[in-house]
Amino acid sequence: MKKAALLLVVSLCLAACHCERRTTGIPCRKAAQQAQKCQADCLKCPCMKTVAEEAARTAVKEYTEAQKAEQERLAAEQARQNAAAQQEKDFSTMANVRRHKTGKVVVNYKNPIRFAWDSDTILRVSNRQLTQTANILKKYPNHHITVVGYTDSTGDPLYNKDLSERRAKAVADALIRKGVPEQNVSYKGMGATNFVATNKTSKGRAANRRVELELSAK
Repeated sequence: MKKAALLLVVSLCLAACHCERRTTGIPCRKAAQQAQKCQADCLKCPCMKTVAEEAARTAVKEYTEAQKAEQERLAAEQARQNAAAQQEKDFSTMANVRRHKTGKVVVNYKNPIRFAWDSDTILRVSNRQLTQTANILKKYPNHHITVVGYTDSTGDPLYNKDLSERRAKAVADALIRKGVPEQNVSYKGMGATNFVATNKTSKGRAANRRVELELSAK
């Protein structure tokens, strides 16, 4: 840092040397004729020493702040990775978990949340699964959870989108009732998109009628 500050001072001196020698009062004007001598004289000049010291202090401060910012960034990234890995482990028994490069974790239940036919009413058989989900999510108060609803391709696309959104809202409301902070939860309906199976079979359509969770650090 000091070396950088020294070079800065010298370049300033050579470009337009106009400081005054406090001891003699003679302007330091020999730079144009004798660059080497001007360099030596300017470095001896008290005003140049002050400038060099200030430049060195500024450079050190900026370098220290940059190092601190980088360390904080790396620590935050490591914390996100650790949380994502733990979420994968927490949900592994009940869901397939995908982690995006962005850090977002997508939870797709192995046993889908069950709803009444053509309805957003959650069946009692899924109550235990939602309780387990809420207990896991409460461990991550600094994460946002988006409940995403999907349907199969049967029926009107607009109706399917509305149904998927109502089902996502039903799950979001259930998680909130079970203790997940309301400000951490949102929902959206995607209708008949992002298929995970074929819509040509009843089994495939059942797999596509699903609710997923997307977790991301705030």
